Amino acid sequence: MAKASVDFNFADEQKTLLNAVSFLDQAAELDPKFTLAYCKATYAHDLIYFLYDRSPERRALGDVAIHAALALEPDLAEVHLAYAVHLYRTYHDYDRAREQLVIARRGLANDAEAFAIEAYMDRRQGNFPKAIQEFKDAIIRDPRNSPFVQNLAFTLYITREFPAAEQMYDRLIELRPGQPMVKVQKLLFVDYSKTGNDVALRKAVLELPASTPDDRGALNLRLFLAFVDRDWVQVKDLIQKMNGGEDNGDFAYATAAVPVGCYSILLARIQGEPVSGNPGFAEAREQLNQKVLKAPEDASLISQLAVVDALLNNKEKAIAEAKHAVELLPISKDAMEGAFITANLAVVYSWTNELGLAFETLSSLAKGPGGIFYGTLKRDPYWEPLRQDPRYEKLLAELAPKE
Repeated sequence: MAKASVDFNFADEQKTLLNAVSFLDQAAELDPKFTLAYCKATYAHDLIYFLYDRSPERRALGDVAIHAALALEPDLAEVHLAYAVHLYRTYHDYDRAREQLVIARRGLANDAEAFAIEAYMDRRQGNFPKAIQEFKDAIIRDPRNSPFVQNLAFTLYITREFPAAEQMYDRLIELRPGQPMVKVQKLLFVDYSKTGNDVALRKAVLELPASTPDDRGALNLRLFLAFVDRDWVQVKDLIQKMNGGEDNGDFAYATAAVPVGCYSILLARIQGEPVSGNPGFAEAREQLNQKVLKAPEDASLISQLAVVDALLNNKEKAIAEAKHAVELLPISKDAMEGAFITANLAVVYSWTNELGLAFETLSSLAKGPGGIFYGTLKRDPYWEPLRQDPRYEKLLAELAPKE
């Protein structure tokens, strides 16, 4: 469950981005030749697509904005930088994105954002050493840019360079002194992933400001910890407190938001309760299925639907969906998110009694960046069906911290 992001303010962030799009549209209406407004609108649409709404319609809005900018000032470096981001973020078209980045750098030779965009693409394409150096280059040019520091810290985490990741998270804490969730990030990605020990993480959550514990993201984190600690009473209380709606992307190992009811299905399976014929479970599954139908190219959503179907004992459907998600976004195409989606394939195999395939998939994930870590394999509830198999302890020993 410890994966791609722990910013915990997704709803507010999405609202901010939607407001930004509205204001930028107004600016463009007042001045139809305001090229940079179209560039910023492209960035906003792309982030909404990347984080919340991977629908063709949302991507098309980014297309319209960037093509308007290109029509107005086709030689402006900032336009080509925005186009590079658009191609990378919404199309995974790294070749064309790099072509646009080359053009952008003619006018932005020392631009920190250009170095960061190169790092994002190299990271996705599995060139992690190069990405780490590019993030460092971006930080040299913009030392107080906290997103650059955060991305470097996260990259070091997924490459299992835990001491270096810890240093970067400490630097991020200095840059964001008023954001206690940054400390939670550090403890989740460094301490918990490396050791499986959640004592410091739970303490940090308890010390959150009084205004935070009922925030949606904080509730999500508390639910995660309740599952990890096998506190089923608290799990049920937190699911009820979250009162339906969507989780911020911590169900299984992909990153899209899912109905909170999916956690009730996971809880029922762990506790050995029947799942067939439960109208609430069927409703949660259908809610997720509707999201998939609206975004048929979203491998993360399809991957999570596969996990739900595995938990509901829809074996053939679950395996087919999980394999399809991997085909849409394999590790060879996206070394970061592809690893999470492949991990979900292992989850599906685990809950459909294909333990050999589950261990085979996990073994491959244990050898590369991202994928599976000692702490997550040891504590996360998704691996419950594997824990009585002798291969589980062997794999756990392979992943154990060596120092």
